[in-house]
Amino acid sequence: MVERYGINVLYTAPTEGQAIHAFVLLRHDYTGAPELAEELRQHVGSEMGPIAKPEDVKFVDSLPKTRRARSCGGF
Repeated sequence: MVERYGINVLYTAPTEGQAIHAFVLLRHDYTGAPELAEELRQHVGSEMGPIAKPEDVKFVDSLPKTRRARSCGGF
């Protein structure tokens, strides 16, 4: 389902202070939907603990690259 993923370190959230924001690149046979985003959030929460659950999940067509064309994030 997930081809690659990236985690944007923390961003400022209005009530929590800081929160995790996840960028997800899906395989070509999947489409992003709010239900899938929630499923991924729940999976991360159960596997890594509630503290690691991303506040927001965005489905993207490509992930950001460094100046050396390497993918950024939690790879």
